[in-house]
Amino acid sequence: MEKEQLLVTPDSLYHMADLRWMVDHLKTDLALQWYAYSEKFIRDLDRKKVTRLAELLKYPFDWNVFGTGESSSVEPGRAVTPMQVQVAALLNHYGQRATIFILQEARLFAAQHGKAPLVLLTMTTGLEDKRVRDDQEVVDYLANDKFDYVDLNHLFRDEIKSTRATVRFSEYMKQYMVNGDGHFNPRGNHFVAYALKEKVISMLDPKPVPYQPVDARSVNFEGYLHGGGYK
Repeated sequence: MEKEQLLVTPDSLYHMADLRWMVDHLKTDLALQWYAYSEKFIRDLDRKKVTRLAELLKYPFDWNVFGTGESSSVEPGRAVTPMQVQVAALLNHYGQRATIFILQEARLFAAQHGKAPLVLLTMTTGLEDKRVRDDQEVVDYLANDKFDYVDLNHLFRDEIKSTRATVRFSEYMKQYMVNGDGHFNPRGNHFVAYALKEKVISMLDPKPVPYQPVDARSVNFEGYLHGGGYK
């Protein structure tokens, strides 16, 4: 379902600093509710909506585990009870389907303007920790529908293998992150830039001058210098 953008102007971004505005506009958001539940910020679930969405997504959801392993207090943190884990998994499934819909619309929009999208998959999971990636449905969709994309998960995994490092994925990645976690530091940005370079070059027409066929007699600068036509 498509909805109008809530924050359409630069000034409207300040709504995000207004607690009442945020509550009024996000209190019915299912994804936010399920994230809050899986992280133990809240304890209630809308059974009707959970069941309906699980059916629509053909996702097996077991209400019999409700209450299993529950503690008497609610403390924010990683999902630990069977129901919290299950809700987090349903939320991930829901998010991937929404992402696929957005990718379909983005490709259509780009095609209408004579362009092609390039998708960058950032790190979604420590690949050694899980048999199935958190974004596996999206990865399969990109491959099956022949999107141009760059998968940083695999590139960083290949980097680790090439160095024969024995540390865990999360530990190895600390060198690429600000304060060891979160955003890329300069070293991480450098890695990503080179990861993207070959794919970007393959999509460009004409190619940047340094990547045009080597011919000392004719280097085509058309489009790169004002006035054009210089060779």
